[in-house]
Amino acid sequence: MKELRRKRELIKTYFEQSAVLPSRISDFIKHFKNESVVLYAMVDLNDLLMFTEQWLVITENWLFYIGLKESEPVILSEFKLSRISEVREQRSLSSTTFIFIESHDKSALLKVSFTHRQKIMMGHVKYFCENQESMMQRLTESDASPDEYYLESMMKPIVEAQNSVTNENTQTLWRLLCYLSPYKKELFWGALGAVATTLVSLVPAYLSGRLIDEVIRPFQDGKLSFNEASTI
Repeated sequence: MKELRRKRELIKTYFEQSAVLPSRISDFIKHFKNESVVLYAMVDLNDLLMFTEQWLVITENWLFYIGLKESEPVILSEFKLSRISEVREQRSLSSTTFIFIESHDKSALLKVSFTHRQKIMMGHVKYFCENQESMMQRLTESDASPDEYYLESMMKPIVEAQNSVTNENTQTLWRLLCYLSPYKKELFWGALGAVATTLVSLVPAYLSGRLIDEVIRPFQDGKLSFNEASTI
């Protein structure tokens, strides 16, 4: 649970969006459609390419395009998975558009656009729609819940970015050490001098501490006479 909470917080921080499918939507689909969520992804652009928060939700038999209006679920589009023959992809610099194509007459069932933040999960949706039987079996047999699958996929670019920074820092350090290798002797004496300087700078603080603890405080508390204090 701690790990799931951490992933949710990271996604909210990095992507500034809901970490998982709102429970109102999953409960609505379960109650009114008698279907369980198998896979989902966020659609974060509307028809005018303005930011929004809507969801593509795949169940055992249906694909729902659904959002929230005044905190209540609203189905924007719905159709059976069996009607999908392919998902066409149109890319631009800042977004991607998926067009869900009807099986029998090649007409468009649905058109959605999203930013690159959603490309991994939307890619999973596309692959599912084009390989329904194998993907349905794989997801239903998996121990991971739809929320866990979503969080894991959304975390990938974050983990890759963090690893990239760590690797770059390590490579920079090794490169600097290679540059310093001809100056090993000077580097040794320089490091030794730095350590010695630090130790010498600590001596006054050490002596002051001893003086306060062993002379000044005992004298102020009456535990040490003036003659005894002056001889220390």
